[in-house]
Amino acid sequence: GGGSVEFRLSALPTLYGPSIVLRVLDRERVSLQLESLGFEENILNELRLALTLSFGMIVVAGKTGSGKTTTLYACIRELAKLRDKKILSVEDPVEFALSGVQQVNVNENLSFPMALRSFLRHDPDVIFVGEIRDRETARLAIQAALTGHLVLTSLHTKSPTEVITRLIDLGVEKYLIDSALKFVLSQEIFTQNNERTIRGEIYWHKNENQKKMKSNKENGTQNERLLNVAH
Repeated sequence: GGGSVEFRLSALPTLYGPSIVLRVLDRERVSLQLESLGFEENILNELRLALTLSFGMIVVAGKTGSGKTTTLYACIRELAKLRDKKILSVEDPVEFALSGVQQVNVNENLSFPMALRSFLRHDPDVIFVGEIRDRETARLAIQAALTGHLVLTSLHTKSPTEVITRLIDLGVEKYLIDSALKFVLSQEIFTQNNERTIRGEIYWHKNENQKKMKSNKENGTQNERLLNVAH
């Protein structure tokens, strides 16, 4: 159709020859509309509610290939429609150029922690961290969420409770997680009858919406699971 397709190659030398992974990114076929992601309506409504927060951390969790980045881009795109929001992002790499968002590419001279330290001096309303991979990035993201910024990021975990466990493993104190973490969306993509569907599970952490979600679940109107994480 005349469009461009980006290929990303990763090669790893092994005992019996190279292991190669080829990733295909066709931007023209990816919709960054929240409504087009395939979530059930109740999941989408709770996600939109989370995006109205003025500060705190929102985490999208899932395995590799579960669509975390696409979901986060759709969220950032939604926030960028609000012209009064200053949005900064640090990604590895930047996959989509978003209007109204100041995006930064990680490279050998600019790491996630270095970018985050600079971000905090630029007074953003929203910070998008492509992925939390190490202790320093985790602590800086938590710090940003605690100091009046809305932080959106992703973690490679299978469930909402594992997000908390992973942050603790990265060296973030539990009391800081309790104060900063607001909302987790865990997602997974399934293929059935040659059609891709997405399943989401949400979790409000230490939030007044827990009571509402519990009530909705008891009435059988929502399929998310409310998780209580013990101290």
